[in-house]
Amino acid sequence: MDFLGISADSFKVAAGLLLLLPAFRLVEHGQPMEVSQEEGLDPIQVALVPLATPLLAGPGALATATSLSQSLGPGTTILAIVLVLALSLALFAAARWLFVWMGPAPLRLVSRLVGILLFAIAVNFILDGLSAIF
Repeated sequence: MDFLGISADSFKVAAGLLLLLPAFRLVEHGQPMEVSQEEGLDPIQVALVPLATPLLAGPGALATATSLSQSLGPGTTILAIVLVLALSLALFAAARWLFVWMGPAPLRLVSRLVGILLFAIAVNFILDGLSAIF
């Protein structure tokens, strides 16, 4: 980032802006990405490409990790990444059981609550970055 002349505060604002759209979609629709049934895609393609990859390693996740590494340090950020990936693996492995056990209504509620939390994180990034810039 130093080579490109990008400040950590500008990166925080960018990370916050990138997180706003998935957060809005989670609160509004209960899904982080818009998936249409009309496209005739194989469910595996939809599950692997648009949903899992951008949320776990897409621009918002990368910008968040980079921004947090600037403020918390690389060790804490790497530990957080490892914990998130381990939790994601466990939840992906237990997804079928969770869907059956919880049912669709509680899952929609949880996804909307996660969306609100993501909104708060995004707004916090934006406000921190803007306050440091101005």
